[in-house]
Amino acid sequence: MQKDTKILVINTGGTWCMTTKLETGYRVPAQTGDQFDLVGRIPMLQSLCDLSAIELFSRDSSNFTPHQWHLIAEAVVNHYAKFDGFVVLTGTDTLQFTAAALAFALQGTQKPVVVTGAQLPLDQPGSDAATNIINSVRLACLRQGCRENSACVQEVVVVFGSKIMRATRCHKVSENRLEAFDSVNFPTLGRFGIHLELDDHLLLKHRLPFRPETRFNPDVTLVYLYPGIKPGYLLQVGEQSAGLVIAAYGAGNVPTCQEGGFLSLIPTLEKLNQRGKPVVLTTRCITGQTEPHLYETGFYAGQAGAISAGDTSPDTAFVKLSWLLGPKNGQDRTSAAVDLNWLCSQVLASLCGERQPAESASQMTPVRETACRRTISSINHRQGSFENWQPGDPFRRGNRCIVTRSLEKVRSFDAQMGFRPISVGRHSHVS
Repeated sequence: MQKDTKILVINTGGTWCMTTKLETGYRVPAQTGDQFDLVGRIPMLQSLCDLSAIELFSRDSSNFTPHQWHLIAEAVVNHYAKFDGFVVLTGTDTLQFTAAALAFALQGTQKPVVVTGAQLPLDQPGSDAATNIINSVRLACLRQGCRENSACVQEVVVVFGSKIMRATRCHKVSENRLEAFDSVNFPTLGRFGIHLELDDHLLLKHRLPFRPETRFNPDVTLVYLYPGIKPGYLLQVGEQSAGLVIAAYGAGNVPTCQEGGFLSLIPTLEKLNQRGKPVVLTTRCITGQTEPHLYETGFYAGQAGAISAGDTSPDTAFVKLSWLLGPKNGQDRTSAAVDLNWLCSQVLASLCGERQPAESASQMTPVRETACRRTISSINHRQGSFENWQPGDPFRRGNRCIVTRSLEKVRSFDAQMGFRPISVGRHSHVS
C-alpha cells in the first residue's frame, strides 16, 4: 500500500453504522454529520493510505431513490481531481442498484470507485463491517504491478465478504449470510483471502475520457411477470412511466394466450411501442439471458417492440434505462420524445460490462414505423408462413423489419442474429 495514495470514503448510511433505539429496539442509521470519524472507529485504516471521510447523508438504503444515486455520483465528481480513489459505504438492501447507478453515471473513470456495506453494525460482535471497509480501501489503493503507477481498478466495483464484483453484475443473494452478494452471469473480478487476488484480464479497459452523466429519470418502472397478470394493469403502469422494464419468464417469454387472448400482453406491448414508451425485456431468472427467438411467447414480444436486455439482470436493466432516459448534456428526456432506435442500440450494447453485447446491435431497431409494425397480410401471424409472400414485401424478424426480394437474405440475417433457420419448401415457416 502507498501512504501517499489519497482515498475518499463517502458514507451514505446503511446497516454498518446503525444503532439500536432503546425505546423501540429498531435499528436506525446513526447521524454523525461533520463529526463522522471513520479512522477513529477503524484505526487500521490510517496505515493503508492518506484517508479522508465524509458523511454525505445517513439513511436506510430502503429509502433510496434515483435522487440519492445522483447525489453520490456528484460527490465523486466534485472530489474527483483531489483523490486517487473512492469508497462508498451504503446499505445492502439496494446496494446493487446504487453500484450499478454509479457505474453508468461514472463511465470512463480512471480511478477506482468501490461500493461496500455490511450485514451487521460495526459495534456488534461478529460484524463484517470493518473487514469489508478495510478490504475496500485496500483495493482502492492498489497500484502494484500496474502500468505508470495508475490504479489497477478503473471502474465501479463491489467488495463484499471475500468477493470483488463488477458493479453491474452483483446481486444480493442472502439476507443473513456474510457472503451476501454474488456475481451474476459474469465471473468475480477477484477475491480476498490471505492475499488479494485480482483477475486483471476481466477488468474494464476504458478508451473514452471520463465524462460523467449523473442524472437519472425517476419515472422508469420495473415489473416482474406473474401468472395471470392483467394486460390492463401493465398498460396503465407503462403509460404512466417514462420506460418499462419487464422481468419475463425464462428466456424472455410473456403471455400470448392464443386461446381467447384475454391475458395476452402482445397488444399491450404494441400500444406502448406506438406511444413511444420503451419496453425492455429481461429474465426474472437469476442466471441466463433473454433469447426471444427460442419460443413463440418471446418471439411475438420482440415483434411488438420489446427490446431484449440479454443477460443483464432486471435490477441493472432498470437502472440502465433510468440512466438512458435521464437528462444528458442539458437535454431533459423526461419530457422530450425518445429516439427508440438510439435507445435500442444502447440497450443492446454493453456500456460498462452489464451484458454481453448483441453482435448486430446497430442493425436491431424497435418495431415502430408503420411498415414494420403492421401485421403483413401475406404472412400468417400465428404460423408465420410464406405461402403468399412476394419478393419486396416487408418481413419482420425479431425487432427488425426486412424488405428483401430474396429469402436467402432472410436466412443470412437469421444466421447473423442467431435465429433458427427457416425451413425449405413451398410452405416455409418462421421459427
